[in-house]
This record gives sequence, structure tokens and C-alpha cells, in this order.
Amino acid sequence: MKSRLSSIAAVASLLLLSNCTYNDLQSGEKIPSASVDYLMFGHTSGFCMNCDKVYKIVDGKLFGASHQVISDPDAVALTQLPTSSYAMVSSLTSQIPNRLVTGSTSSINNIGTYFPDAGHTYIEVSQSKRVYRWYIEPGNLPTDLIDFMGAVNDALSKLD
Repeated sequence: MKSRLSSIAAVASLLLLSNCTYNDLQSGEKIPSASVDYLMFGHTSGFCMNCDKVYKIVDGKLFGASHQVISDPDAVALTQLPTSSYAMVSSLTSQIPNRLVTGSTSSINNIGTYFPDAGHTYIEVSQSKRVYRWYIEPGNLPTDLIDFMGAVNDALSKLD
């Protein structure tokens, strides 16, 4: 009987813990922009070898690189872009969905249907020194990402 009560208590504890969300945010909520160390976003263009672009919003500045192969965003030399460019995209840090600060911090997370010729959107969010990397494929996006991905795509087209 004691073993059974211990098992019930363990299961109840797991159920309670499974209802918790990171930073007590519910799915669809945005993370506070003040808690974002940086946001990196970009796009790879599938089979086009020199069409990748990546941008990084950090410390009130925008850095970027484009027209090169970006297989490792951390290895790309980014150059600071004008303040006017930063002003066009700075609101992205306040639109980051909670989903993007969950998942693995040791590997790249994936969302969406994979089409190698279409490329993918790269999102990297650092929150409290924890880095979350995402490849987001075109296709059937979860509803909580639709607005954010639209804003990222708008930002990428403005920065071209």
C-alpha cells in the first residue's frame, strides 16, 4: 500500500510539473524584450550558395551579413548597420513567441515541413545567456508563430 501511495504521489507531482511553462508564459504569449540578450534572424536560400543573409539585434544595434554561405551563423563576420536599419527591425525583440525560448539549447530545433530548395528561416534567441537555435521551414506553421514569422520576413525584405 505504501508503495502504491508513493507511486500516486510521484505521478501527481509529474502531472503538476508538466503543466508549468518556461517563465510562466503560456503558449502564444511573447517573451519580455528586456529579457532578450540578442535576437539573430536570417534566411538560407536552399540551393543558392551565395544568397544567405543573417542579422543580429544586440545592445540597441543591428549587425548583418548577406550574399554568402552561412552554415554557421556564429562564424559569420557581421558588420554594424546604420541606425535607420536598426529602427526598421528593432520591434522584433518584443514579438518573440514563448515557443522560441523553449526546447534544446544544445542543438538546433526544427519547426515546419522541410523543402531543401526553399531554404529556411534561421532564428536564434539568447535569453538570460541561454541560446535557442531554430530552423523554421516554410509550410504549416503553428499559429503562435505566424505573426512573428511574418514580421521576420518583412524585416528581411526591408533589409535587402
